[in-house]
Formats: sequence, structure tokens, C-alpha cells
Amino acid sequence: MKKYVVFALIFIISLTLFGYIGYGEEEKKKEKVVRISANTLKYNKDADRLVAKGNVIIVQGDVTIKAEEADFNMKDKTGIITGNVVLEKKDVNISGDKMDADFNKKIYKFEGDVVLIQKRKDKNGKEEKVKWLCKGLTINGDKKDLQAEGGVHIEKGDLKIDTDKAQYFDKEQKIVLTGNVYIDQNNGEKWIKGDNGVIYLEEGDFEVTGNVESGFKLGE
Repeated sequence: MKKYVVFALIFIISLTLFGYIGYGEEEKKKEKVVRISANTLKYNKDADRLVAKGNVIIVQGDVTIKAEEADFNMKDKTGIITGNVVLEKKDVNISGDKMDADFNKKIYKFEGDVVLIQKRKDKNGKEEKVKWLCKGLTINGDKKDLQAEGGVHIEKGDLKIDTDKAQYFDKEQKIVLTGNVYIDQNNGEKWIKGDNGVIYLEEGDFEVTGNVESGFKLGE
């Protein structure tokens, strides 16, 4: 049986790791404690750098990050996490090839074949899933907003959305679409395309502007 060297590290930091997800005061205290386990771990005192390799698991509050390798700059409170990166939480799952984190600024960038699945409730209290596919995803921890770029594809209920760039604004509960917008409803029953658009998540409405074209199928 392969013998793993497992290292568990607990350190206190004066910042929140994934504040965009939302916590109460008690949870914020817990998330100042970060636990890291891996097959091997190396700490360089002079550089104040921590490198974890193999089956890396990072736990902070109810957030769990899994990856193959993690490289932390303890002085700057930044980290580069690589290799089948997965972030898991009760209502959020994000996967990608790489994640860069600036813990002080609460900015987190995923790269590669990024997939985000979010569970949420509509205005009627019905649970639904919103799925994002893209090549780059940036999360703003303070505002709980996110920005996706590179072949963005979003699925929400009966809507399938394609665009160059999409920005989610949590406070306004809307997604702003920029560049080559195409919205398909009910597998081609209705469609609309244009330069830019907005999806209103609570209402389920959307609008498209700039060189707009639309079509719909007639009933049999």
C-alpha cells in the first residue's frame, strides 16, 4: 500500500477566503481557519511560501477545494491552485484547470474548461440550477459578482445562452451579456440574437439590443 505523507496545517488569517458565498458572523470566524491536507507539503521559511502536492484538500468553513497542487505566498496572501481544481459548497460547484487567488482583494480567477453550477430558488421558491461553461471565470468576493469570458454558455431552465462575455450581478440578480448574444428558448421554439443582452433572473425576462433578429416556431 502506498504510504502517503499527510500534512494538516492550520493558520489564522485576517481575511475571508470566499466571502462571495455569504456567511454570518460565527461562520466568518470559522473561515479564518484554513486546513490543508496533501500527500506532501513543503514550506520555505525565507520565501514564506507553502507548496502542497498530491490529493490537495483545502477546507475553510463550509468551502472545500480539491486539486493536485497548491502554491501559497503566505506574505502576500495569494495562491496558485492547479490540476483538476474543484470548489465545493452547499449551493455552488466550480471546476477548472487552474485557480489564482488574491485573498486580500478577495478576487478568484478560474482558467481552463471552467464549469460553474449554482443552485438557487426562483421567485416562487422553486429550486433551479444555473450552469455556466467558459474559459475564464473571475469572482469578486466582496460583491458576490462574477465575470465569465471565452465561449460563454449558460443554461437556466428552458433558456440556453451563448455570448462572448457575461457578468453576473448578485445585488441586481441579473446577467449582462456582451458580444454575439444568442438566446434559445425551449430548444429552438423561440430564439433571439443581437450584440448585447440582459437576463433578469428573478423575473425570468430577458432583452437583447443591437442588430437584433428573432424567430419562433408556429404550432402544428
